[in-house]
Amino acid sequence: SGAGQIGDHQNPTKEVEWYTKSANQGNESAQNNLALIYEEGLIVEQDLDRAISLYKMSAEQGNATAQLNLGRLYLRGIGVQVELSTAFDWYLKAAEQGNEFAQFEVAWMYFNGRCIGKDQALAVQWYLKSAEGNHLRAQFELAVCYANGTGIEKNVDAAIVWYSKAADQGHKFAQFNLARRYASGNGVLVDLDKAIGLYQKSAKQGHPQAQFALAGLYENGNGVV
Repeated sequence: SGAGQIGDHQNPTKEVEWYTKSANQGNESAQNNLALIYEEGLIVEQDLDRAISLYKMSAEQGNATAQLNLGRLYLRGIGVQVELSTAFDWYLKAAEQGNEFAQFEVAWMYFNGRCIGKDQALAVQWYLKSAEGNHLRAQFELAVCYANGTGIEKNVDAAIVWYSKAADQGHKFAQFNLARRYASGNGVLVDLDKAIGLYQKSAKQGHPQAQFALAGLYENGNGVV
């Protein structure tokens, strides 16, 4: 999610104490981490008002993770009313700083026209930035855009590159789409071994069409034993 990393709370009392001291001194990272602690409510009583206040302090100092977190709260209505335009504004601030999670959210909002005018070409630009930051879903969405020519000129080679990156990270839909291409020779040379391996990975993650495709390969004996 990119919300920020808090450890396994070896000494929660001291952890909160020192994050609080640091946050009160204006440390933006401490403010974000303390906000996450109050949002989660695992080692202190949940206090969403305090979490939001701390996120804002951090975000206004330019902390990209806090900006991302504020975007998430406003998008989902956690402790605040849903305000898509506010969510977008905070996501954009974080995205412009190179946060790949925020870049994905900006891309998704442009692609679907959530609170802003639909602009699929601009969405693809943000998907690309996020995908280059190794964001799994961005890699998949970018591959789909290249495959279908949505928001960008159709480019099967580029689609395969990004499907492959997402598949390597374990994205079951990317694995399935890539497997189909290797099974049929769509944009790549037929490679049943690769197809079967990808179908198996996708099927093991519960993808129903991958399971069905595998069953058919076993039924027909197409390189599967």
